[in-house]
Amino acid sequence: MIKQSNVMVKVRPANEAEAFQVILKPVGSACNMACSYCYYVKKNGVGSSCRNSMMSERLLELFIRQYFRLQQGNLISIAWHGGEPLLRGIEFYKKAVQLQSKYAEGRLVGNSLQTNGLLVDENWCRFFQENHFLIGLSLDGPEHIHDRYRRDRNGQGTFSRVIHAMRLFQKYNVEFNVLATINDYSARYPVEIYRFFKELDIRFIQFIPVVECLPQMPKKGTQAQTLPPAKRTDKLITPWSVKPDDYGRFLTAVYDEWVVRDVGRYFVPFFDAVLGNWCKENASLCVIAEECGKAPVLEHDGSFYFCDHYVFPEYRIGKIGKKNLSELMFSESQKRYGLQKSGLLTSDCCRCEYLFLCHGECQRNRFIVSSSGECGHNYLCEGLKLFFRHTESSMRFMRNELVHGRPAENVMWHRMGTLAKESL
Repeated sequence: MIKQSNVMVKVRPANEAEAFQVILKPVGSACNMACSYCYYVKKNGVGSSCRNSMMSERLLELFIRQYFRLQQGNLISIAWHGGEPLLRGIEFYKKAVQLQSKYAEGRLVGNSLQTNGLLVDENWCRFFQENHFLIGLSLDGPEHIHDRYRRDRNGQGTFSRVIHAMRLFQKYNVEFNVLATINDYSARYPVEIYRFFKELDIRFIQFIPVVECLPQMPKKGTQAQTLPPAKRTDKLITPWSVKPDDYGRFLTAVYDEWVVRDVGRYFVPFFDAVLGNWCKENASLCVIAEECGKAPVLEHDGSFYFCDHYVFPEYRIGKIGKKNLSELMFSESQKRYGLQKSGLLTSDCCRCEYLFLCHGECQRNRFIVSSSGECGHNYLCEGLKLFFRHTESSMRFMRNELVHGRPAENVMWHRMGTLAKESL
């Protein structure tokens, strides 16, 4: 499994790959939680209340008809995101499935949906199971970690309710995986978090770093209004953002657990994506791909944006209904956005021995000054290099095994042998 733009989706064979995948925001940024670190709520007026941010069924059909017409493969993927997408109600998704069947023309359709879990009940689970939805569940780890920042609008922790949703998924055989943030607090507990997910028998675990900049700290009881990428600076970094070195140490600690016990059994998409870059395959995660632009966003009102992290008025490409989806997706501005990822690297990046592994990472995180004094260097750079250095030997070993037709899991025996020698 992989995750694109914070939405869980399945890996599929190359001959079934679609040209692009649009992330739908059927309720915009409306949400029933008030997470301190949320990057999507109050995006300079783009987000709005639940009442006036509902995608209409007319717009839904317009999108599905045009989207399906553009897809060339045998499998079409749709990703539902928020805010909290379940706020749109189950009847809306039943209608979506009907429309997908109407326009699929015999092709398979895969739906993935990211949820905080608070609205999940047995009716939702039956619907997800019957229609083969893949669910991404937001869960940051054990209770003291999850409830640190993931609270409801009354300030109450949500851990027990999310675990209840997870148990319902298991009861109804709903396919799901977990999305966990790495923030200033959770970064202290890498092994505890990883083992916690293993104890819950969660096989697919996606970690994403929290990196947010604010013009000013929010007042108590209110949520932050995050800055658009072009205005971000390390002087405005939030207290809950993960520090670069802590990010690197978190990844290496989890990797050291995974590489000696769990390769082929538990899946951390970032590790798989880095190995893919070692093998010179197409990156399975957009953040470390050479180009951007393959996962644009359609908002509840039909507005079309480059990416989930670029939903700000100044980055709006256009609006479906006024323009065809093909005009929006393949516009010159969308192409420029995709290509500038590799075209706007600092000289430090261009000289880096690990450039082929991260390609400068996500453009939204390029807001610090490099050691050479250039603006636009990636905030997470030092943490990423720490991880790449630490894992280089075992990554090379796995690449060699795969090249020779052997399973990457062999690294576990190799790694345990290395550790045994080091302990002598």
